[in-house]
Amino acid sequence: EHISITLAFLAGALAIALSVRSLGKVLSLVGATGSTTISYILPGGIYWRVGPAGPKRYLAAGQFFLGCVIMPAALTFVFLK
Repeated sequence: EHISITLAFLAGALAIALSVRSLGKVLSLVGATGSTTISYILPGGIYWRVGPAGPKRYLAAGQFFLGCVIMPAALTFVFLK
C-alpha cells in the first residue's frame, strides 16, 4: 500500500517536472501557497483551536481569514503574470 502511494507521488512529480517549462512559475506557485499557509493560516488556526478565550482569539481568527484572502489573490497574480 505505501509503495503504491509513493510511486503515485513520484510519477505525479515526474510528470509535472517534465511538463513545466519555467521553474520560476513553479517557485512562484509554491511561494504563494506555502508562505501564506505558514505565515497566516496555520498560526491563526492553531491559536484559535488551542488558545484561551479572549480578544486574542478573535485576532487569530482574523489572521486566519486574512490568509484565506491573501492566498487566492497571490495565486491570481502568479497566473496572470
